[in-house]
Amino acid sequence: MNILVLASSPRGGGVQVAVSVIRNLRRFSNDFFLVCASDAVRGELAATDAASNVKICDIPKTPGFFRLFSRNPGLDDLVREYRIDAVFTVFGPSYWRPKVPHLCGFAIAHYVYPDSAFSRRRSFKERVCIGLKKIVQLHSFRRDTDALVVENPDVTERLRKIFPGKPVETVWNCYNQVFDHPETQKEHPLPKFRGTTLLTVSAFYPHKNFPVLVGAAEYLATHHPDSDFRFVLTLTPDAFPVPEKLKRHFIFTGKVKIEECPSLYRQADLMILPTLLECFSASWAEAMKTGVPILTSDLPFARGICGGAAVYFDPLSPEDVAGKIFDLSGDPARRAVLAERGKERLRLFDTPETRTEKYIALVKSIAESVRAKKATG
Repeated sequence: MNILVLASSPRGGGVQVAVSVIRNLRRFSNDFFLVCASDAVRGELAATDAASNVKICDIPKTPGFFRLFSRNPGLDDLVREYRIDAVFTVFGPSYWRPKVPHLCGFAIAHYVYPDSAFSRRRSFKERVCIGLKKIVQLHSFRRDTDALVVENPDVTERLRKIFPGKPVETVWNCYNQVFDHPETQKEHPLPKFRGTTLLTVSAFYPHKNFPVLVGAAEYLATHHPDSDFRFVLTLTPDAFPVPEKLKRHFIFTGKVKIEECPSLYRQADLMILPTLLECFSASWAEAMKTGVPILTSDLPFARGICGGAAVYFDPLSPEDVAGKIFDLSGDPARRAVLAERGKERLRLFDTPETRTEKYIALVKSIAESVRAKKATG
């Protein structure tokens, strides 16, 4: 089968998922893949990622007004030129209706969790803008796809209610395959430290709720002055302000390469993610893989993914975040239990290889289903 893979993610976790999928396409030697990739995705791919059954090209430039009509003449030309049988968009919306069957990934959490604390924090103007964007994007998902695929079973059930009658399947996200290959990893040494190191690997997005960590640090410094702790964040120092008196408790590494992430986890005592909204975060899976206990938000999407492998806190309460940090830091037995539960929980997730296998199987299944419906009228 000839499959077009649309990998248009501009940044963040979507780029890592796309890169992981592309690197695994070589395993499907009986199929041909034309990959239309964003600059961010192409920038992560090395020359060694090339395979004889994979051709990587830029996404054709298309005037914005074509999106209103689900048109992309450049992509349509590629479908004809390479005799494409089906399209897989890693994460949509695509704003394009291919003339062949189309499976599309969905990972826009605030559309399926409209009552989240993050949404309530938005200004009236922001809510109006998001509401208008939601109408346009959900219309594209409804109009331009034959089926959707998501990373979290809870999102699957919610999305089926939003799109009744449209197939919605689950393929679990996972850690990057670099965690399975020590020979590809690179060291990122942190300053020596005897206290508790809390790691957050993420780009800066408002829904990640990073400023609550400043409040938690201030509470710990005030109420537990003998505790020694530091937050290691893969952000730049200008991401959010930290009072001078607390700066010694924060290390801002800036953006790190995925090959350096395993090294950061090996130097961490705890992984903390105070997020207010997710479909899935690879950070949870990465912590489980490396045996680092998880502290995260007490919200349905987090519990659905982490289960009993995490300690949960109120992400809107710096005091509760600080309390959970203090308690877990002083309880090595509980940390060991959480690490073991994380490894057990990880068995529910896909691996980078099985994730790609399931994506390709779904593409082929959807294509067969669409053709069967057309054949029967």
